[in-house]
Amino acid sequence: MKQTEYYFSRNFVEFGTFSSEEIADFCKRGILTNHDYVRAVDSDNWETVSHWLANGTTAKPAKTKATGTRKKAVTATKSSKKAA
Repeated sequence: MKQTEYYFSRNFVEFGTFSSEEIADFCKRGILTNHDYVRAVDSDNWETVSHWLANGTTAKPAKTKATGTRKKAVTATKSSKKAA
C-alpha cells in the first residue's frame, strides 16, 4: 500500500511533498504551527495543521526523551569498602 504524501503551506507558499511521519515530526519540532495548512497530494482541500493532527494523521509525532531520567552512578558503601 502506497503511503499518502502531503504538502504544507505557510503564507500562501506550498512546500512538499512529505510523508505523514515527516509532517508530524515538523509539528513536534515546532517547524509547523497550528496556523499552517496541510493537504494530501490527491486533494484540493487544505486543513489547518491542528485539525490534521487531530483527525487526519496516520503517524504520531516522534517520542522525545524525558529530561532527568539519567541513572545515578552507584557509589560504594562503607560496608563494601571494608570488605575490599
